[in-house]
Amino acid sequence: EDQHETTLAHVIDALMAGVEDERRGKISGDPTVDPAAKNAKVKLNEGALYFILRNIAYNPIRKDYIGATKVDVRVELVGEKQMVVVEIEDNGFGVDPEMKSRIFEPGSTGAATSSEGKGMGLAYTDKRLQSMGIGIDIVSDRKVSKKEEDQDKFGTKFIISIPIITEKVA
Repeated sequence: EDQHETTLAHVIDALMAGVEDERRGKISGDPTVDPAAKNAKVKLNEGALYFILRNIAYNPIRKDYIGATKVDVRVELVGEKQMVVVEIEDNGFGVDPEMKSRIFEPGSTGAATSSEGKGMGLAYTDKRLQSMGIGIDIVSDRKVSKKEEDQDKFGTKFIISIPIITEKVA
């Protein structure tokens, strides 16, 4: 694993620019970045983290079955937890409650049909983040209805918690 001490500045700047370019003309969004979060010291693989965050943020933009019209990306430093927290939230249909417990398993997909992907993305994401000591959680609820027009959109929020390196006082 090619992890090294760095800040998140390059990853966050590239993520925000990429998301803005990707969603332009498609869906709205409201990015929020705490400058202290960008400058916090972390130990990780920048390329791998960028790839993962980008894929999570791009999914609701690129995949129509998610039903999102908005994607928000928030980055903040949570000092009491010694973490940088990245939240990627959409206002799509959300994740079926039965699927939520299996969302990070290989072969799981939120798609209505199997033609929408192989369901490997979130399994890879979870495994790769764990290898870097980074946590990921999902918050989502969904009203299940047979008729699409009766479904409420609750959305999905991915919460990625990146531990920061604190200076040790001798």
